[in-house]
Amino acid sequence: MNKTTHFDPWHDRHTISYRRLLVGLYREHLSMQFMAEEMEVSLPNLYNLHRRALASLKAHMTKPQA
Repeated sequence: MNKTTHFDPWHDRHTISYRRLLVGLYREHLSMQFMAEEMEVSLPNLYNLHRRALASLKAHMTKPQA
C-alpha cells in the first residue's frame, strides 16, 4: 500500500533547530554569537541556518491552506 507523505518544512529534521534559533533571536533577544555557541555551530553556519529558517517560515506561511 502506497502512502503519500506530506512534506511540511516545519516538521522536518530541522524543526527544532529552526524554532530554537528564531525563538532565541526574536523572543529572547539573544545574540547570534550566543546562539552559535548554544547550538554548537560556527557563526557563519548559524547565519546560513538563520537564512534557511526564515525561508522555511515564509514558505510555510504563504502556502495555501487545504
